[in-house]
Amino acid sequence: MSIVILARRKSIAILARRKSIAILARRKSIAILARKKSLGTIIGIIGKYIDFYLIN
Repeated sequence: MSIVILARRKSIAILARRKSIAILARRKSIAILARKKSLGTIIGIIGKYIDFYLIN
């Protein structure tokens, strides 16, 4: 009986750890995507300025 309870606790702990790792990974990927997006917008703004200067 106690072995079953221990096994269940262990599996719950493993699942919780996997879930937290997944959450952390998702946050990290979101941060990376946000960084890429901000870099893209910065490049876009610079590109607009270059276009503006080239036209004038």
